[in-house]
Amino acid sequence: ADASSDDEDGEDLERLKEEFRDRVRKDLADLTLNMDFEYRALKSWQIDIVHEVAESLQIFSASTDGGVWVCDCMDFANDTREDLLGIVAGESFDFPTELCETQRRAVHFLSEEMGYLTANTEVSGDETRVVVFYMSDFSDEVRRTLSALKPGESKAFLMELSPQRKRLVHLIAAEMGLWSHQTTLGKLEQCVEVINLADFAAFVRTQLLPLQSGDQHTFPAALSEHQCKIVHFVAADLGLLAFTLNEKKGRAVAVAHLADFRGHARVLLEALAPGESHTFDAELTKLQRMVVQELAVELRLAAEVQGKGENAVLQVRRRLPNETDTRRASQNPVPEGAQDGPTDADAAAAELEELAHLRELQAARDAEAARKKAEEDLWAEEQGSTANLMSKLFYKYATGSYNGERIFLRFPDLRKFAEDAKSMAPESHRMFCQFEGVLESTFEDTIQLQSDMGTKTTKGLTLRWFQVFVQKSLTRLGLQIVSLLMTLLSQKKG
Repeated sequence: ADASSDDEDGEDLERLKEEFRDRVRKDLADLTLNMDFEYRALKSWQIDIVHEVAESLQIFSASTDGGVWVCDCMDFANDTREDLLGIVAGESFDFPTELCETQRRAVHFLSEEMGYLTANTEVSGDETRVVVFYMSDFSDEVRRTLSALKPGESKAFLMELSPQRKRLVHLIAAEMGLWSHQTTLGKLEQCVEVINLADFAAFVRTQLLPLQSGDQHTFPAALSEHQCKIVHFVAADLGLLAFTLNEKKGRAVAVAHLADFRGHARVLLEALAPGESHTFDAELTKLQRMVVQELAVELRLAAEVQGKGENAVLQVRRRLPNETDTRRASQNPVPEGAQDGPTDADAAAAELEELAHLRELQAARDAEAARKKAEEDLWAEEQGSTANLMSKLFYKYATGSYNGERIFLRFPDLRKFAEDAKSMAPESHRMFCQFEGVLESTFEDTIQLQSDMGTKTTKGLTLRWFQVFVQKSLTRLGLQIVSLLMTLLSQKKG
């Protein structure tokens, strides 16, 4: 009796399997290109059947938590596997923004399948792309560190990180709903700081976006140190000026749209002749007065507060050529007679502290601008034969267009360029893998530099920036690649 029961149970299971197999086959037969379907809460034998039927129909499948995701994108999946296999340790690969949502999801599954890759979705404006990194240990470490952040806490990642690792920190922070930015620590040492205050950062942005010229918004006292920092960086991102105000109840941050005022004040102060002065009346707001004092420090002028309280005015004077520059006026804008009241003294100290902070930030901006300028000038270091070679290669491979100008696209131009280079050096595949990874990461860096310098497209490089891209690649890889490029150009001609 027991044997008969077992046989019946076995027959029932086989019947259930066939019925389920037929159902899956019917479901998958209805899929069209890039259309997907997800089976949930499956038994182990059902999961096996879904994968089996999907493979027989040439449909991509991936296991999920207790289920299977299927998508009619097998050709895309096969191409993607090749792309992923070409990523070298420490580098990353950007998939084009033209991918649909199901293709992006397939990239995530395939990266996870590799075991050593990390896929992140990056959203910038209206564009969405998937970026895959070959740095799983670092990715896991970042996730563990950021997962431990309590509300209001922060973590600084020092800038010994490669550009790919810096970018990965930003992407993981965004994915986890945290706020990240690039800042300085100590002696202007750059780092990526992540703060568990993303909601607060979004709130600050909504408060500051409506500000018009001359408008001001003050965030109340009792802000934490990290909240003050976020207000400052969001304000800077929006082109606004922010100042920390030390009040009795704590630190408040005032933000103002003073670009027009600053420009007008600069014109007045730059026009001062030696010995001449300009007096700003008592109607200046505290923020406007701080803007003038900052300009005075920048232009090496003497600034002095005359009077007290509401009647105080600010006089700025250009010293005579033979006048000793003691910096007393600019370093201590409140005269001795105004030190009687503790409120004025505290305000003066707060303003001095803020000016020191502003000078430090300006020094960091100057250093970053110098670095970008140095990178921008790389394209002009070698003219002549190398520049001509790069120009010819550009017009051979560039297929895109931006504002009527030819551009070298991330996809398919970069891939075609890399594939042709590989075919020129079949015996040097290991060298090529390094070459391919460097090309992709350098392309990304150059795209960012091109955008920072005013060409607002992330789709490809113009001729000028293609030359920067090549020069940077040659610098990183050495002369071994020059002959390869020359051979490549010769074949294209043929």
